[in-house]
Amino acid sequence: MKKFLLIMMCFMATIFQSTEVSAEEIIIEADGYYFIVEGEGDFSIAKEKSLEQALREASRMASPRIQRILESRDHMLTRDEIRMIVNEVIHLVEEPRYSISYEGDEICYQCHVKVSIDTDEVEERLRDEEKSHDDENSNR
Repeated sequence: MKKFLLIMMCFMATIFQSTEVSAEEIIIEADGYYFIVEGEGDFSIAKEKSLEQALREASRMASPRIQRILESRDHMLTRDEIRMIVNEVIHLVEEPRYSISYEGDEICYQCHVKVSIDTDEVEERLRDEEKSHDDENSNR
């Protein structure tokens, strides 16, 4: 029985060592806001717009971190290219949380998001972009 447990422990240790992950997952929380005038606005549009702004803010916050990772791996991209890549690989970790507050005759719709960005996905997207760019150049 002791031998069996020892063998199982060694087996499990091997599994855990081999499943080591090299990717970095970046977690970011951001807020988006959308104001409407009481009685004149559409809550569904306000909800949608506040989510869009929260995701834009999360993307903006992630871009410098992604840029540092890419620069350390010798990928030199413009800010627009980095934002485009981040927007394509951003994933919601939790359901967005919404809240409403009143400021005078305006209603503020707030959305809070928690997103993740996997650097392996960024690298994969870069390889795809480079390959398509190389293919375009070879066809000329």
